[in-house]
Amino acid sequence: MATTTAPLLVSPSARAARSLAGGEIDAYLQRFPPRSPGTDWAITRSSRDEVLHRLEQPPFKNGKDSTHSMRMVGARLLLRWLETFEGETWQQRWNTSPGSATAVGWTEAPLAWGIAHGRKPQKAGLGSGLLALVCADVIRPSMAWLASNLSPHLREAIEAARDPRGFAALRNARMPGQPDQRRTSKALKALARILAAKGGAIDEIVAGDVLELLLVATPNSTSHTRLAYALLQSRGQFPPDAPKTLRSIEKRAGQVSPAQLVDRAGSLAQAPPSIRHCLSGQPLPFTWWLDMIGTPRGLPMPDRCLPPSRAEPPNRYWCSDSPFPPTRTDDIHRP
Repeated sequence: MATTTAPLLVSPSARAARSLAGGEIDAYLQRFPPRSPGTDWAITRSSRDEVLHRLEQPPFKNGKDSTHSMRMVGARLLLRWLETFEGETWQQRWNTSPGSATAVGWTEAPLAWGIAHGRKPQKAGLGSGLLALVCADVIRPSMAWLASNLSPHLREAIEAARDPRGFAALRNARMPGQPDQRRTSKALKALARILAAKGGAIDEIVAGDVLELLLVATPNSTSHTRLAYALLQSRGQFPPDAPKTLRSIEKRAGQVSPAQLVDRAGSLAQAPPSIRHCLSGQPLPFTWWLDMIGTPRGLPMPDRCLPPSRAEPPNRYWCSDSPFPPTRTDDIHRP
């Protein structure tokens, strides 16, 4: 079978402008991958009647009767609408529906379907019904979907339905630079988004879950996501080699290889001289090191960066024409 090569879609000039920002968070996501939300678990395999019965029980049935009635009307219509899509589970049907693409305007399709079938659905009722299905872990919207969802009831509903003790423990936790109650509440909402997207409880959140949310968070909620990470990190929930903080992590390049710098430059010829020397195996000129460090001549240099005549004892790691030669060779630090 013949294979074809895709055309070059990025010009060298465009590659030259490629930013290395974000490399650090990408590397951490490789080491600490987020949990997969899955498409098949016990609750999402339930029948429509089983799901509706579950929503009639505490903690899902609470508050005013009128509010609960509107929630149930919305949930019933959504389940009937989802039954028109392919899938063996409610999650699979949700994933194939147009509502899963984005939280902006997601109610348009089920509203149109309801009207076409002689119903009189309300947008608020559909939103309330979906929130009930999410809290009951019947449907798990994507992290990006939840990051752009502005429901003011998400944190409260997820907390009551999923893990009241876990949220209470974080709310009462003490950490350096203790945040105020308002910021803590925003951070807990970020954690509620993670539980809605991944399932489980607070103790099951992994570092990659928070990193994934940070990448899709809106500009107004990135600080809340970082604080959510700090709350979990302060109680030792993440491995010792996980990031200590998420401050500006999505902007940092992290450790960059010479090959990445060449790729960013577009070609080896356009790469910085130091990178060309490293990749060619040639030692860097001694004067380059002096210019790079910007200090008086006389600092210790690596063997491969010194001419052979200067790499001999007694001052093996010292520039021989330095105006400040060392008095003892054991005073010299190998870099």
